[in-house]
Amino acid sequence: IVGVGAALLDAVRAGDAIGLDVATGSVFLRPDDATRERLSTAQAAERQARQTVTARLIADRAQPGATRDGWRVVLAANIGSVTEALAAHQWGAEAVGLLRTEFLFADRQVLPSEEEQAELYAQIFAAFASSRRPESPIVARTLDAGADKPLPALRQLTEAEANPALGFRGLRIALAHPELLLAQVGAMLRAAGLTNTPLHIMFPMVATVDEVRQARAIVRQAQAQLAQRQVPLPDVLEVGIMVETPAAAFTADLLAHEAEFFSIGTNDLTQYVMAADRLNARVAGLSQPTQPAVLRAIARIAQAGRIAGRPVAVCGEMAGDPVLGPLLVGLGVTELSMAAPQIPVVKAALARSTLPALRAWADRVLALPTLDDVQEFLADGVPTA
Repeated sequence: IVGVGAALLDAVRAGDAIGLDVATGSVFLRPDDATRERLSTAQAAERQARQTVTARLIADRAQPGATRDGWRVVLAANIGSVTEALAAHQWGAEAVGLLRTEFLFADRQVLPSEEEQAELYAQIFAAFASSRRPESPIVARTLDAGADKPLPALRQLTEAEANPALGFRGLRIALAHPELLLAQVGAMLRAAGLTNTPLHIMFPMVATVDEVRQARAIVRQAQAQLAQRQVPLPDVLEVGIMVETPAAAFTADLLAHEAEFFSIGTNDLTQYVMAADRLNARVAGLSQPTQPAVLRAIARIAQAGRIAGRPVAVCGEMAGDPVLGPLLVGLGVTELSMAAPQIPVVKAALARSTLPALRAWADRVLALPTLDDVQEFLADGVPTA
């Protein structure tokens, strides 16, 4: 429940009880005894039901993600720590679809050296490798600093901006200071070689083909330097991009010649397609991933990937929704990466439907003109035909 507004917040006093009903989006300030009892009963029932369902789904965690007719959908986890790497396996992750590397240095005043980074990455890679399938890759995103993810260590390289979401962030910082990207990529390669991890390196905030070419040149430079020092390198290395800007969506067919894979960041893609700050509650109605414009952008990206033979993932929050995850598959997405506890839920939702049914369902959604139309249509749930 977000965006409740100042009127409610101003009415809250220290020590007040507040009841939340997320099923209806309701907030109860100083609820009476009857309301408290109703919410407590509903909460207990929901907790028990979720525990029962989760226990059953976890028991099936070794089963790969697939639709009822056998169409494979890789179900991966978004992680940012060793603890989350271990949890990813427990919830049945087939891969790490997004390693948020910036979270490893978020509170540091100085960025760690290549040596320190390699050690950090190796710990995470080893934690996931301890129980993963041998072929399971880790998709490591290079530093996605800036905007809503400021890093204290980068303060000397950046400055205050009037519109940071559209400013100096992500790959733009890395290309302006290539020594940062060279050290980070070198650390990733060293850690992957040490732990025998299939490594996929992913660049965030891509807008042009030139940016990808420049970044790939730095990856080649890191490989050459390590090879010269006879440092073990990973047997599997792929380089891909986040697709989260309208520019990348419109030129996905061109970018597919430069990147081995796409991963759609639906959180930022929604923000940029709708010109609606995702941190601004006043435009929360616009900043919805089920907006027709956003769904059409996703379909366009997936089509470009399919034509070029490139896998297309989604690593935004949309992927972990038991209705929207299957919808993404219907739109052409081949991999879903999410918070690990959502994996069993999305896996179960996919297993109830077939690929033809999901594609037909997605086509009907794409024809709808308004957000209300889409949400009303999706309220019926995933098709089981």
